[in-house]
Amino acid sequence: MPPRAPKPTCSVCFDKFNLTIRAPTTCPHCGIQICRTCFQTYLLNEVTDVPRCVNTECDRGWERNFLDSEMTSTFRLKTYKEHREKVLADREKSKLPATQADAAEVRTVLAMKAAADERYNKAAEESRRIGNELMAAARVQNAIALVISSHGRERYVDPTLSVVAQAEAQKAKPATAVFVKPCPAEDCKGFLSTAWKCGLCDKYTCPDCHDLKGFVREDPAHRCDPDKVATAALLKAEAKSCPKCGVSICKIEGCDQMFCTQCNTGFSWRTGKLAAGPVHNPHYFDWLRSQGRDPTANPLQNGCAADRDIIRALNGPLWRTPIHCYLAEAWRLMLEAEDVARVENANHDEDQRVMRVKFMLGQLKEEEWQYALQRQEKNVRFAVAKAQVAQVFAGGAREIISQILTDGCDKKKVKQQVEDLVKYCNACYGDIEGQFNRKIKPINVEARMRQPVTAENETAEQAVIRRQAAILAAARETERVARAAVAQQV
Repeated sequence: MPPRAPKPTCSVCFDKFNLTIRAPTTCPHCGIQICRTCFQTYLLNEVTDVPRCVNTECDRGWERNFLDSEMTSTFRLKTYKEHREKVLADREKSKLPATQADAAEVRTVLAMKAAADERYNKAAEESRRIGNELMAAARVQNAIALVISSHGRERYVDPTLSVVAQAEAQKAKPATAVFVKPCPAEDCKGFLSTAWKCGLCDKYTCPDCHDLKGFVREDPAHRCDPDKVATAALLKAEAKSCPKCGVSICKIEGCDQMFCTQCNTGFSWRTGKLAAGPVHNPHYFDWLRSQGRDPTANPLQNGCAADRDIIRALNGPLWRTPIHCYLAEAWRLMLEAEDVARVENANHDEDQRVMRVKFMLGQLKEEEWQYALQRQEKNVRFAVAKAQVAQVFAGGAREIISQILTDGCDKKKVKQQVEDLVKYCNACYGDIEGQFNRKIKPINVEARMRQPVTAENETAEQAVIRRQAAILAAARETERVARAAVAQQV
């Protein structure tokens, strides 16, 4: 009889595997096998966020999904959880000396706030008392004034009537344009009045050549340079001053709206008034680029021409297709998914600093602190996992709808692609639910289409569709009435 093959053993303790405490755990990267006891002991001695393989030649990190699948529920929810709480707390304790200044500052602020609240309460009580006394005195004064003002008159006239009328007239007055032109004097930051006199240095400027005269308005010694007079006339004809800072701006072409790159202000070239709505002058976007900011034409369009084409198609050629409602709902869900995917990969140092301050001030017990750190770590991992799936759906939905514009609209093919994408993403959501024991709302295009639209749950896209349908119905009704009138005349 051939000898029996030796039973596999643990690569760490060399004990034979079994189905309980010595159950084998296999590294997903290198395939090395260790028993469950050694695996759990290794995790309890590991202080890094991502434990690595015990095989030094492999040394690759073990993902949390692998750890959760290999750990028992009791070990994962109690022993390992307590270990992670202690590791996170010890890590934060090492930062306590550096946080002492923040804690002292917060303590001082809290003491100052308490003292300020006490002063405020006393002042408020005194203010209420004085206010009541003043109101009583005002009632007496009004009664006396009524007797005096009505003396010798046949009827009482409200003395505030003229004041109110004047106030209303003042409100109705249109705002007048302000003459704003910077003073040409060196090292002077003042502006000229309509008399071309600087309000800061009191010097006059020639209105014809724009040269500085001095402190005398009519200076006999001043002679205008013909070239400067011609330049000033040209500027007057082809340039205008910014209504806010006074810098001269020339208009080459484009719309009425201008943008001053000196004070970053938009204004109307025709009226000279400051722009009240969105600024769309090209110079505005040049300034944004110079500031290192994103010159997006419309935030709702994500700065993507493809998205604009899709929106136009949904509101245009695809409007009459049977698949329109399905595509519009998929597009709306894609926008929602992008919002979910915009989870900030924020640096949580500030939240942890606040917790350290509370711990140092005695506002947070150590057990509560450890639990809060562990919950924060779990919340971040859950948000990141959910955002990754949302990004998959957003990118896939955009790709599917974009293909319609190039390959045409095949109802069955498009619907099947969307359903496959939804099925895949919901399966990923299911894995995340099992890992974190939390519920995630699944993606369901059909259910949202069947949901009755009310004023409370109507989205912006649905409102646009509703208005377009109403306009189309009104146009059809107008056409029907016109045809009926023509038929009667005939």
